[in-house]
Amino acid sequence: LPKGRIRAYQRSGGMVLEVAVPAGEAGRDLVRLGVGDTVIAKEIASITQSLLRSLALCLAVSLSLSFALAFALVRPIHNLVQTTNRLAAGDLKARADVYSGDEIGQLASVFNQMAEGLEGYRREVQERETDRVSLIGKIVQAQEDERRNVARELHDQLGQSLSNTLLTVEAATKDLPQFTEMHDKVTTEIRDLIDEVRKLAWQVRPSILDDYGLDRALARYVE
Repeated sequence: LPKGRIRAYQRSGGMVLEVAVPAGEAGRDLVRLGVGDTVIAKEIASITQSLLRSLALCLAVSLSLSFALAFALVRPIHNLVQTTNRLAAGDLKARADVYSGDEIGQLASVFNQMAEGLEGYRREVQERETDRVSLIGKIVQAQEDERRNVARELHDQLGQSLSNTLLTVEAATKDLPQFTEMHDKVTTEIRDLIDEVRKLAWQVRPSILDDYGLDRALARYVE
């Protein structure tokens, strides 16, 4: 293409930029095109607005992607922290959500395995404690049964035997005045033995426990 020339001049409507380009076979013709600065300013403003809109759209997309990426990164960590706090508070059933297979997801999986181990350990401890309490209860019950049997034997058998002995002594010395002093001494000692046996039976296993229960037995003991 032949070279043209550009010139600017002032008119009543404002500055005009004119481009003149030779045309025709020999270049004797001339094509002139003039554009006012107002049109150029409008075009520049239009292009600027388009660029600004594109920039704003890019900025919005960038911010959206940034927030989405931040949420995707922070959410698993926040969930893991919350689950850790629940576990520290004693909730061994707390489990972290595994969102992906990255390092954070692997950490959440390991954390869940640790929580399951702790829950299993606590369950085992509780079962052992239940067995221990049950065993202690059985031992105490066996002791109470044995004490009840001993108290019953003391009260019923030994006490009854001493009572029968007392009656026998009294019957044997009833018509023997010469044994009055010895009779009084022996019968007094036998009665003292009967009282001691009854006290011993009471201390081993108060019969009021079986008759009225622990509350009444404690009230009687305090009285």
